[in-house]
Amino acid sequence: MEQRRRWARHGARILLALLVACDRKAAVPANVTVQPSAPPQQDSIEPAVASLWRRADGTLLLLAGSDANDGWVVPTGADEPTRGIPQGVRVPAELLGRSGRIAMAVLAPTQSFACDWQRVRVSPADSLVEEVRWTIAMSVGVARGVALDSLERLSRADSSRLVVDLARLLSGLPDDTVPRFRGLPFAVHGAWLFDVAPGVRGVVAEVHRRVAQEANPLEERLLVLAERDSATGARWRASWWARSQGTELDVGAPEALAVLRFARDPFPTMVAQTDDGVGGWLEVVARDAAGSWRARWRSPPRPECDAR
Repeated sequence: MEQRRRWARHGARILLALLVACDRKAAVPANVTVQPSAPPQQDSIEPAVASLWRRADGTLLLLAGSDANDGWVVPTGADEPTRGIPQGVRVPAELLGRSGRIAMAVLAPTQSFACDWQRVRVSPADSLVEEVRWTIAMSVGVARGVALDSLERLSRADSSRLVVDLARLLSGLPDDTVPRFRGLPFAVHGAWLFDVAPGVRGVVAEVHRRVAQEANPLEERLLVLAERDSATGARWRASWWARSQGTELDVGAPEALAVLRFARDPFPTMVAQTDDGVGGWLEVVARDAAGSWRARWRSPPRPECDAR
């Protein structure tokens, strides 16, 4: 699927050695998704509409396609599965990504498979989009993209410290229930820092670990949101995460697409995608005043199209 591509500059693989006791003899099914249990901030990776799309969030959510000029209209209402851009209409939009706001663009419908989400042609107003990858587009003015600081931009000391902190955090998550994965090193495929609120720092990280067996290699992928006070020495605390486990070929792939600040919300919001190898879905994960992050909305699963 098109969105399985990873940004090369964020693909640094950093192995984290976790000294955790484990039983490596227990069997695990070929395709397992661990359901969340606790704490209550944790969210499920299962696709389901959490609530209806808010009117204040605009009339458009676009998922980037294979290049800067291609995208897919994501249905935003459970009662409007075919909602899209009418033929012959050109719609303005803002292109957003992990770098924040990328550019303005104009969208126009193009040829789509009848079974799939509506495909649109994207005409950016700035050639910068060829170099800075956008991930989503939204109606103009409804949200401001937050520029994230990647792990690669940190000093070596700060980068190493964050890696150690993530190792400690991930090893303590309460739903780590499959013994085959315990104690295995994690590979951090991306970690991005941002300001949540005055005095509060946030990090979103995509992390993998793998059971290297010849016949049927298994892989686990996590997307985790964590916070800590800006004071020196404060520890990270996990606020939300999604965990997917399965074979190397069919494991789900949760990833962060962008962090936004909606005009009506005092705290940031993350837009994430989970690619399950068939269609996948998007979700909006929002923070509240108590520091909890929860899925406020999920898209319907993307249809499986044989012709895609």
